[in-house]
Amino acid sequence: MSSNAVHKWSVATLAAWLLLAASSAPAFAGILEDDEARKAILDLRKEVRDGREQLNRELREANARLDTAQRSQLELVNTIERLREEAAKLRGQVEVLSNELAGQQKRSRELYGDLDARVKSLEPRKASVDGRQGAVERSEEQAFNSALELFRSGDMRGTIASLTTFQKMYPQSILGPSSQFWIGAAQYGIKDYKASIATLTKFIESNPDSPRLADAWLTIGNAQLDSGDRRAANRTFGKVVTDFPGTPAAETARERVAATTPSKR
Repeated sequence: MSSNAVHKWSVATLAAWLLLAASSAPAFAGILEDDEARKAILDLRKEVRDGREQLNRELREANARLDTAQRSQLELVNTIERLREEAAKLRGQVEVLSNELAGQQKRSRELYGDLDARVKSLEPRKASVDGRQGAVERSEEQAFNSALELFRSGDMRGTIASLTTFQKMYPQSILGPSSQFWIGAAQYGIKDYKASIATLTKFIESNPDSPRLADAWLTIGNAQLDSGDRRAANRTFGKVVTDFPGTPAAETARERVAATTPSKR
């Protein structure tokens, strides 16, 4: 082949290649654009997948935290309920203990009151008897009063026996002089005039300041009169009128003197 021919073939070939390249350029561009779009789609899918996985992880973590919070809340609710039950039990126990304490306090007050009353019943008390001051034991006072009840009921012999026992049991009692007076009065009541006069005479000698002296002398005068010694009785009644003016005994003695003194004609 000649050089011209070769040159012409080369030019034609180059022209053909250029024409082919020009006609094929849009196709190459399309191929390039499809690859980029595919790559972008793949990248987008990857991002979506990654985002979904991230979202799922976050959801799982959120659910885990929610479960933990729910369990914690349930435990808190259970704890609160248990505490309420324990508080209710404690309130019940406190109420029971309070009632028991109130009952014990009431029984203690009653016991103390009873004990205090018993102690006071045994303690001597200050008393004034016929002008005499001193302490009187409760049993002592009770024994004396019981004897006087016998006198008031008319049991003179019982009175004498009780007061005689009283004097032996309480020889230093401030009620001793009174017991002696009432023994003399009771002796007069059973018409033991001699014993009555002796007892009351001893009473007068031992208690010269007693407020019962007028009654003692009047009873002696009555015993003398009832035993038949009118002269001695009149002297005794006169003494009562003279020594104890204004007293009921003096008035009674004056009437007795008038009744036992013969009238002058």
